[in-house]
Amino acid sequence: MKVKCPICNNEIEEKFDTEKKEPYFYCQKCKKGGRGKTAEIAKTEFIKKCSEVKPTTAPIETPQVVTVKNVSLTIPKKPAELTKWSDDNIQVLSERSAQFMERPAVQRMIQKNTRYAMTADFKKAWNTPEGQESIINALQESFEIGATLPEMGSIVPFGAVVELIAALPAYEHALTTGKNPPYKNIRINCLYEKDIYDMSRTDGIFHFEITKMGFPRGDVIGVIVQAFDISAGHDIGEAYDVQALMLKAEKHSAGYQYYLKDMTALRKAEAEQKDYIIKWEKKVYEKDITSPYVGADRSKMLEKLAGKSFFAKDMKVRNARAMETERVESEPLDPHDKKVTDTILDHAVEQVKIIDAEYKEE
Repeated sequence: MKVKCPICNNEIEEKFDTEKKEPYFYCQKCKKGGRGKTAEIAKTEFIKKCSEVKPTTAPIETPQVVTVKNVSLTIPKKPAELTKWSDDNIQVLSERSAQFMERPAVQRMIQKNTRYAMTADFKKAWNTPEGQESIINALQESFEIGATLPEMGSIVPFGAVVELIAALPAYEHALTTGKNPPYKNIRINCLYEKDIYDMSRTDGIFHFEITKMGFPRGDVIGVIVQAFDISAGHDIGEAYDVQALMLKAEKHSAGYQYYLKDMTALRKAEAEQKDYIIKWEKKVYEKDITSPYVGADRSKMLEKLAGKSFFAKDMKVRNARAMETERVESEPLDPHDKKVTDTILDHAVEQVKIIDAEYKEE
């Protein structure tokens, strides 16, 4: 049997140790070898030993970039760089953010959310390139929907990456306030397997009601999104089952995509009799690979995915109309809405203590 050395790419012949009575592979050039009771085991051990070798020269580091409004922005590598990143790119970020808000409020939101991300405990995410990218993507998503953090949502870590979990107030602020809002009375609720409910759609009117809540409620089986459409004069909505939402997660959730990629790589490694994969020059085991859709945050992640699926088009239309009318006319928001927005945005970040994307008043 022959095997290619993963380090130098030379073909290595199988040899046999007559004293120990077992086959082995050994690369004279790389000084690495592996042995076992069978040739297949020896081959696996040889590849394993070679894969543990760290590169002798550091790879040339290429700056990570994200594209915002056709402009490439370098991704910061540590929390201390976030303030400079947002200050240097405030114009581009503002133009790509919620257009239904006044420009000063948008810029204050960007600064506040940036400070939130700086002080949150994202240590694992900051240690990897994909984690750094996920932090910037979560921030950008909060800017786009006008969600001030942590009042309108949280950036939550899942292993080495993070994701924004937008709360219901984020959608209410974006789609029920300001000039000519499309909706009022937005509801996003999980449906559990033990719940008894009544659901129908007649002539475009969506009706959903839980007539009896189960206890214990069991597993989440779906998410219901509802809103009162002001122009239509009635409720609209959609019911998303968990299977459909997970298919959406495969396409739209960066955290879930990283999870699937790592699990696929791990299963391939297991076929080669290894219980880990190599990432960032470290061994990563199954216990280190985390799905955003398992555990305590599962229901919130599913609600976020359903809300985003249902309201994404409306958010784009709202922003487009706002760019065309609200900013051009420079008309103020309803006094009540403006007061609420200013109260949230002026709530100084110095007054809150942030622990793992949560907060409590000092």
